[in-house]
Amino acid sequence: MYSRRKKKSFIMVSFRSLVTTILLTFVALPSVIAVTSGTVISNIQSLKDRSVAMQAPANEVNIVNAWLFIAGLGPIPGLINQFKSFNEYTSGLNAAYLNSPPFPDSDTTAAGISTAFRDFATQHRILLNILLGNARISSGGIPELGDILQNLSRQIRDVLVYGQGNVTTFKTRIVSLVNAAADQQVEGAFLQLSELYPIVIDAYTGNLA
Repeated sequence: MYSRRKKKSFIMVSFRSLVTTILLTFVALPSVIAVTSGTVISNIQSLKDRSVAMQAPANEVNIVNAWLFIAGLGPIPGLINQFKSFNEYTSGLNAAYLNSPPFPDSDTTAAGISTAFRDFATQHRILLNILLGNARISSGGIPELGDILQNLSRQIRDVLVYGQGNVTTFKTRIVSLVNAAADQQVEGAFLQLSELYPIVIDAYTGNLA
């Protein structure tokens, strides 16, 4: 008798938990899929700010900090972690914007999306150019340093490859949200990024030879 009551009680608790989970999912769903032009602009500005924040540590990719890198010290580990965070954030936006309907032409705020994207592309391009300029670090014939540089280059190369895919997808998501005029501006701002990314990736891949 006790066993039956216990089993019945367990079933009731499980059922209530299931119903609660379903209700919470449906309550939370609108906040996940609701994409407004103002939100998009704010998200793009966040990508720009993250790109700006990475510029200073990117400038510190040099022979001195390569030695510190092996011990997990100096600015380079932080740069790599920042880029990983940038990639995760961008990937999350790509998922959130998937299948979102385009903004109506009457949405005046939507016109600011292309401007925000252009500002982001400018700052992200500066970051990539800094990384490109610091890609060729010579080991000076020191075998130990050569191994360190290979490890450093591999990690930077990997976050760049992931970043290229995420930024390309993000551009596609933005284009699907805006009108034709803004679409062309976004494509134009992205063009230089799409040309620069492979060059920077190749530069760090070259260090692995």
